[in-house]
Amino acid sequence: MTSKEMEARSGVPRANIRYYEAEGLLAPARSGNGYRDYSEEDLRTLEKIKLLRRLGVTIEALRALRDGRAELSAVLDRRLAEVGGEQAALGRVERVCGDLRRTGATFTGLDPGRYLADLDAPALPGRAAPGGRRHLLRPCRRRTGCLRCAAPPGGCSPGCSMRCWCGFS
Repeated sequence: MTSKEMEARSGVPRANIRYYEAEGLLAPARSGNGYRDYSEEDLRTLEKIKLLRRLGVTIEALRALRDGRAELSAVLDRRLAEVGGEQAALGRVERVCGDLRRTGATFTGLDPGRYLADLDAPALPGRAAPGGRRHLLRPCRRRTGCLRCAAPPGGCSPGCSMRCWCGFS
């Protein structure tokens, strides 16, 4: 099928299809005149890419899946952990917006320091990473496993300093 047909059937713009080709995720055959000739298998691959990109999976993770360097379950666990962090950040944004509305803050009277501190992710007290940075709390490892030492849910490697939001260590 042609690029135009591939676009129509997949709902993915041609520019994106070419981008995925340039990234090595799609490799259509070429006809005698040099035009791309997409197969049904190419369409299925593009639909998988479309789904995983909508879920927020990175191009690098897609490459790792394609090359067999990663399992889909591990990529999805990582994405679930990221989504947990995004949800927490959005919750903080929602609280700060609500506080600003309730207090009737104006642009000229706004005290950004107080609210910026509220938006920062909480750090563990007394735990500093190399370079003096604090370790941030991460999504619950009971569900996702440790993001630092890659231990399965429920247990970390000895010496791992990762902590989750619920306090499970």
